Amino acid sequence: MLGLFVDDANAELVKCTDQSRRFRRQRAVEIVERLNSISIAVEFTAVESAAGSGSIGRPHIAKALVEHGAAATIDEAFRRFIGVGKPAFVPKLTVGAEEVISVVHRAGGVAILAHPGSYRWSWRRCQEGIRTLADLGLDGFELVHPSYTSNARKKFKGLIDEMGLLPSGGSDFHGPPVGTTRLGEYAVSLQWLEALREAATSHRANIHSTEENV
Repeated sequence: MLGLFVDDANAELVKCTDQSRRFRRQRAVEIVERLNSISIAVEFTAVESAAGSGSIGRPHIAKALVEHGAAATIDEAFRRFIGVGKPAFVPKLTVGAEEVISVVHRAGGVAILAHPGSYRWSWRRCQEGIRTLADLGLDGFELVHPSYTSNARKKFKGLIDEMGLLPSGGSDFHGPPVGTTRLGEYAVSLQWLEALREAATSHRANIHSTEENV
């Protein structure tokens, strides 16, 4: 879930993101333990070093695996060890969707679902998931993403129009050396940007109105 135009100093948002960082760290520890159990002696300190001051994720574990010599590339590390269904994979711990959407709104932002077309979902399940999230207050989802085919984008555009949600998108750039896309390689229209900005302004107005009435 993406929070766009948020006040990044908002206390609730900071608390929620801190919790998410703890979940990610706990998951990383468990993944390293599984790697060690299959005789890959990568150390958690190497993962921390790869992450630096950022939130720990699987790409950092993959980088540590490459540096350790267990894999030649980041992609190989995912394919052999830490991807879904692989020996060291651990499911992600997450904050609940309803709470995340609510926190994003109270931080004055818009809640956007990241690239639903890249999930391992059937089209029916994807529609159902988006509708459920929309009932919880989801503002929109990514309609532009490197993984989308033209057919997938057409189907998602129809769903956007049908449900009255906001389109967004981007390159999904996570920084080198992760992935093949580059920052700014995928863009959205100015019209989409302004619609997202207006929705964020509306959420902030609702917050102020509620605070004044308390």
